[in-house]
Amino acid sequence: MTSGPLLVQGGILIDDLTFADGRALNGVLGGAALHALAGAAVWDDDVLLVGGAGKDAEAGIIPWMRQAHLSTAGLRIAGEFTPRNTLTYRVEGARTETPVFGPDHFARLQPGAADLVSRMPGARGAYVFRDADPAFWTRVLQAARHLPITLLWEISAESCTRAFKADIAAIAGQIAGLSLNLQEATAIFGDKSLEELIADVRSLGAKAAFLRCGAQGSLVICDRYAVRVPAYPASVVDVTGAGNAYGGGALAGLVGGGDPIRAGHMGAIAARLAVGQHGLFLPRDGTVRAFARAALSEPVS
Repeated sequence: MTSGPLLVQGGILIDDLTFADGRALNGVLGGAALHALAGAAVWDDDVLLVGGAGKDAEAGIIPWMRQAHLSTAGLRIAGEFTPRNTLTYRVEGARTETPVFGPDHFARLQPGAADLVSRMPGARGAYVFRDADPAFWTRVLQAARHLPITLLWEISAESCTRAFKADIAAIAGQIAGLSLNLQEATAIFGDKSLEELIADVRSLGAKAAFLRCGAQGSLVICDRYAVRVPAYPASVVDVTGAGNAYGGGALAGLVGGGDPIRAGHMGAIAARLAVGQHGLFLPRDGTVRAFARAALSEPVS
């Protein structure tokens, strides 16, 4: 049986936040990969980040990883700066997001197929935050066919359109887990009833799909059932990264026992931890882990 790490692949960001009341908070760690890393690491003791950052990671990202007892072996340092966003929140709750160094800089630091494939031998599972690019997925899926590895894909929003539906299905049919939110499902399949969207998500062919519905919880969709997992009660500070944390937690659940419903609860608990502050929680803090395990032993209904 494979005893290697869970891989977490995706973008790494540093955010500068400006709130509607004029407050500012700079240097907040984020991005899909870091949030998913925290979500997986609250449940699993061997999790490895696969991502790219600048030399400024030494001042913020790496200290957090060390404090969280997380390996930096998969972190690729290139150039001076980690991708950085400015986020401006408006009174009505919406926000604008602007890359400080531009989209090309962000793209250069994103992990590619080679970064992930090189780490896959010996790994138990991988969370992948990515679009539906066939060039990326052909390499990853070809490597995965020869390995005992569980793949969970969280679709990035730019691929959540009707034009990519066939590409999404071609990938989803070959993986263990698919994670997307209600807005993304609607963008792919159109404005339909929830029952119709469940059937459409099921038709993509993933062994288990996690349809995230924000404060309404999530749906775990498999071939024979769709089960609602309620959101765990939380004092919400910032919802940024909650979906990514959910995906990391769900991957840990699929790898740890394979039961998709239990994996959905583990994802929901990780999401609940993610919304409690701006930025990242410490997934291996004793109090955090004790809370997570207590919550899992008494699921909300």
